[in-house]
Amino acid sequence: MSYRVDEKTGNYVRTVTCGHCYEQGHNQSSCKMRKEKLANTIAEYERKVAENNFDDDWDRRHTERWLENNKEQLKKINNRGKNRKCSYCSEVGHTRRTCKYKKGDMNDFAVKTLEAREKFVDKFVEHGLGVGTLVMAKNWNEESLAMIKEIRWNNLTHETALGANNEYIDLLVSETFAGRRCGSMLPRAIADIRDISKDNHGRRESSITIVSPVDVSYPEDLLTMEGCLYAAKVYGVFEKERPYSYHGIDYDDE
Repeated sequence: MSYRVDEKTGNYVRTVTCGHCYEQGHNQSSCKMRKEKLANTIAEYERKVAENNFDDDWDRRHTERWLENNKEQLKKINNRGKNRKCSYCSEVGHTRRTCKYKKGDMNDFAVKTLEAREKFVDKFVEHGLGVGTLVMAKNWNEESLAMIKEIRWNNLTHETALGANNEYIDLLVSETFAGRRCGSMLPRAIADIRDISKDNHGRRESSITIVSPVDVSYPEDLLTMEGCLYAAKVYGVFEKERPYSYHGIDYDDE
């Protein structure tokens, strides 16, 4: 095991180093240079066997033995992963790391998240909800003046919109002037990006009410595909078996 520096975060991340070419990111079983070398070696041994110009019988047997050995190694490389079953889509012939369904599902999630985030941002800006906003935070039957200290932007997806699967998730963290912190879901006015009638969706209200709005700022990558793909990653469901909602959806091989 070795380490490399992640270009995005600057942190050290684990990787592998090939024992054949000593490059990072792959091992000997998937090394293109090793595969090419084996193919060239096999061609050379086959030429020698075909010419049959050996000094003695031992030399011929030795060449034939190494020819079969190299063929077996190349066969293992070419058949690598063909009998493996993907733990994401359950198909045979690849792993979840190279699964086109996982890649396609996460990309679909990111596209939908980007569309939702653009609407969410308009709502955040319209209502002045950001870090520093003064709110009335309700805890059971008591209300206290508090300030928004954190917005969990990475968890903001189309699934956290009003009426979606994770509409009740706490995306806001407020702190009272007594130092008590509390997590809260988005107020209905911001969570409702699809103009759902209250009569059709009796969602409970958020535990906060905006008192004093602020100029809203948000992470630079919030409205980028890269940022939305990261949201798909931290969402968690794509690290398990393929979600039922994506069953039956196929993607063209690229």
